[in-house]
Amino acid sequence: MTEHLLSADILSRASEIIANRLGLYFPQDRWNDLERGITLAAQMFGRKNINEYLGVLASASLSKEQLKTLAGFLTVSETYFFRDEKLFEILKFQILPELIEKRKGKEQQIRIWSAGCSSGEEPYSVAILLQQLIRNIDEWNITILASDINPVSLKKMTKGIYNEWSFRGVQPYVKQNYFVKTQDRRYAIQKKFRDMITPAYINLAEDAYPSLLNDTNAMDIIICRNVLMYFKNETAAKTINGFYNCLVDGGWLIVSPSETSQTLFAKFASVYYPDNILYRKNKHIQSSDINFPRFDNRQNPDISSETDLQLHNVVNYNEAEKTEDFPEQTSEERISSLHASAYQQANELYREGNLTEAAKKLSDYFTYNYNDPKAHALLARIYANLGKLREAFSCCEKAVSLDKLDAANHYLLAAILQEQNRPEEALVSLKRTIYLDKNFVTAHIMMGNISKRLGREYESQKSFRNALTLLEKHKPDEILPETDGITAGRLIEIIKAANYEGASL
Repeated sequence: MTEHLLSADILSRASEIIANRLGLYFPQDRWNDLERGITLAAQMFGRKNINEYLGVLASASLSKEQLKTLAGFLTVSETYFFRDEKLFEILKFQILPELIEKRKGKEQQIRIWSAGCSSGEEPYSVAILLQQLIRNIDEWNITILASDINPVSLKKMTKGIYNEWSFRGVQPYVKQNYFVKTQDRRYAIQKKFRDMITPAYINLAEDAYPSLLNDTNAMDIIICRNVLMYFKNETAAKTINGFYNCLVDGGWLIVSPSETSQTLFAKFASVYYPDNILYRKNKHIQSSDINFPRFDNRQNPDISSETDLQLHNVVNYNEAEKTEDFPEQTSEERISSLHASAYQQANELYREGNLTEAAKKLSDYFTYNYNDPKAHALLARIYANLGKLREAFSCCEKAVSLDKLDAANHYLLAAILQEQNRPEEALVSLKRTIYLDKNFVTAHIMMGNISKRLGREYESQKSFRNALTLLEKHKPDEILPETDGITAGRLIEIIKAANYEGASL
């Protein structure tokens, strides 16, 4: 058995606290890594007595900032550009070309999430692949979300400067074509690649996803390698389920070979490649199959355009099924029943990630309540999570037109516009949101993020300050509207990390 300088009791308690607060799991066979990490963290905080520092850790009295620093020492990972050559060949020659061909000439968008991106070599490698594969890439809406729990790693990624060690095993043309040599003989990635990346401080064990708030919805590919191995089984299962709901149908989840599991990934279809097993979300249901009852435009004058008719154009809705579903109810009773419960059921299904069933419930609801703005807003969210941004935009516009004074509808429209890469229009919608409700915290946060990406530092700082001022009026464990379950305290922490490190919420 390995000898440890620290007692087994202290290491065991430290392991338990870290698992609960950070989601990182250190079983006994990895106590060497745990001991090394907490020893370095203790030195960082000026604690010469390691046992004293661990006593503080065991008492769960460390602040969020201190825990983030500790996480940085515990999650140091070996990474370099195009790590795992065979995986990047699969991406370059099979997965990405298929995705590009499918989207070409249509809604030209691709959404990729590097979850646990460390210092950025992985997401930048993906950005380079996309530049190689798409000639007219400026005409595409590309999102590469790069998230990590370690703010130090995120800071390095946003700078995009690397030494020779990050290029081991990489062909010389990569440095020559995509990087600029610095005066201190390091390599800075070209600005066009930095502009493709959206850094984000996301704790996979605590934060909500999918969410429009942190841009984790409707992903085509999620890469999460050498992260799940740090989690307990229940945390890993929760994370994988979240990833499943983040992906569009046909989307890919990529983990490291050591993290594959028939049990944990049972909801996915396993796709076997040499030396790699990839997981694909395949429910055999396309988003185009989600339709709604046909309305006669003459009987429903509020359906004002062909777009409305297409969006609500048909699942066969026959009278026989109606009678069978409600055999002992009169027509008026059935209308009342649908009005009372169908929307609530659809909303619950949506929150569970069952988008298709949520849409079916809305089809019932729309038959009798077509002019309900909250139902159109829910449908917009469903389409947004399916990656159908045009349809999401149309549904949200309908919701806004039906209730122009609802700040939440304007906020949702801003989120969709942001995903469509229409930042100026998104800012207009956010200003309307705040005009209607000056205390709308997430609107201030989104405005800060968009302004930051547009290089408007003054406006960004102002928006973040407004958000922090509002959040400090709430209890740390209070959950606010439109935050997808994220507490006020957690939002404060994320804003400070994003603001300091250049990452986004």
